[in-house]
Amino acid sequence: MSRSVSSIIPLRNTQTALDTTQMSRQERENTPIDLNLLALSVTKGGLSTMTGNEGNLRPITWLLLSGILPPTPSSWSASVSKMNSDYWGWVDELLESEEWWDEETWVEDGCFDSNRGDFGDDVSKSSSTAPASTSPSSSPPSPPSPLPPPPPSKTPLPPSSMLRAPTTPSQCLATEIHKDVLRTHPTISFFITPPSSRWRLSSLMRVLFVWAKLNGGVKYVQGMNEIAGVVAFVLGREDNWIQESLTYYLTSHLLNLHLDLFTPSLDNAFTGLSSSIEKVTDGLERHDPIVYRHLEALNIEGAFYLMRWVTTLLSREFNMPDTVRIWDVFFTNNQITPYVCVAMVCLVRDEILTKDFGGCLELLQNYPMSVDVEQVVAGAKGLWVLERRVTECRDKTGWGVRECLAAVGEVKGVVMGYGWRGGIPDGDLGETIKLVGGQIKLGAREVAKDMGSVARSVGRGLLSWGKNVAKNMEESMDKASEIRKEKDRERNARMVMERMREERRRAEFERERREGFLEQQKEFMETELKNNVEGTDGGKGGRQEGGAKEKLDTETNDTIGHNPFK
Repeated sequence: MSRSVSSIIPLRNTQTALDTTQMSRQERENTPIDLNLLALSVTKGGLSTMTGNEGNLRPITWLLLSGILPPTPSSWSASVSKMNSDYWGWVDELLESEEWWDEETWVEDGCFDSNRGDFGDDVSKSSSTAPASTSPSSSPPSPPSPLPPPPPSKTPLPPSSMLRAPTTPSQCLATEIHKDVLRTHPTISFFITPPSSRWRLSSLMRVLFVWAKLNGGVKYVQGMNEIAGVVAFVLGREDNWIQESLTYYLTSHLLNLHLDLFTPSLDNAFTGLSSSIEKVTDGLERHDPIVYRHLEALNIEGAFYLMRWVTTLLSREFNMPDTVRIWDVFFTNNQITPYVCVAMVCLVRDEILTKDFGGCLELLQNYPMSVDVEQVVAGAKGLWVLERRVTECRDKTGWGVRECLAAVGEVKGVVMGYGWRGGIPDGDLGETIKLVGGQIKLGAREVAKDMGSVARSVGRGLLSWGKNVAKNMEESMDKASEIRKEKDRERNARMVMERMREERRRAEFERERREGFLEQQKEFMETELKNNVEGTDGGKGGRQEGGAKEKLDTETNDTIGHNPFK
């Protein structure tokens, strides 16, 4: 592996990202690759502008930009050996225990039918600018792999008879992957020409099966095979163990990067399928509102054609050379996908505006191969740059879109930008620039006016806030006063009850005291009367006794009758 990549090192003082003409082998091995320069070179002109053979550069470039390989070539061999060991360890662990995954040679009727087409037919449909060296047949062979090709026992898929009646979850998963793998890019000889195609399809199925088993929380869905197929096509220069393990890691990187697209519960998340489709439709409405309204009037929703575009990363909309060219840009910027989709629609806008519902849907679901892929790439990059420049201009100056477009100027590659062709406003550009210059002269006045407006607005806001605070404080004080009054009333009521109970106790005490006093007085008078009676005769004494007793009773009754507490 080291011999195949040791000559790919960037020189920072050149325009190419990969150049080794002035460096020794040891220097190339120990000099880290400048990934930013590499990404810039890929974005500007593609791999065809770099030193070296494009077919050999693309696998290394993708592995470097995805972070699978480290920037220093001297450590590539150890990294690849570890990845290769880990992957085949997972294969042994997950497949050797499956009795239905036997070693017989599998045959699927019609799988290798020559009528399905070949790669030569596919290349003839590509644009004139598409690199022809992407075909495995046109690229020079890679250096020998440090590991021998896998033995025949590792190559076959499970017999189709075992997959037609699955009984276990693993068999059901293998059946689903098996059906999709057989339909993967059926017009390219790389996948359909025996005997190598048998190994490649078996390899593709193992890659998807292992990934699905190791990522049990995500269900395998159709479309993953298309992504894995493109990766296998680019990396599969030789049918050996190392290429399959690297295919697994790069496929896993792409699937994990776009995992939310395949998770139904995350459709409405920022990176989910619905949100991804909405980003494209919003971009189309922003940059080409005429086409957007035309499709909207025909009731053509974005999901009708964008679902496949997004979930397969456009691998089914172009032929293979054009697909890998677009993927070059994806690896340099994983957020540019919506801009690529918008650029694709803008490039066929004239045809869209002349078609009805059926015509537009057929055009978008079967994107024309005649569209130059370099125009798509340039249009996407242009929209990306234009949006950021206009946004920065509006944030700094507060101008409208038209004025900012005039200030930014023409951006190369833009088909439609903010409703204007090429992103250039209608009318004399010079007059627009003069208008911008006039607005610059008035900038200070506008800023001062805006600051005054802001100050007044802030003052009104503070005044309103103060009034609200005062009103709230007044209401709080009223509530506190009511609470205090209620407590005072309760306290006064308790005091009145206490006074009444105290007066009642005093009245009771006074009544008892008077009754005791009268009782003592009565006893005293009875004693005195008894003593007086004993000193006189019987008749006279009896009359005196009766008169005294009657007097005592009268006084006692009068005293008791005047007692207010009886």
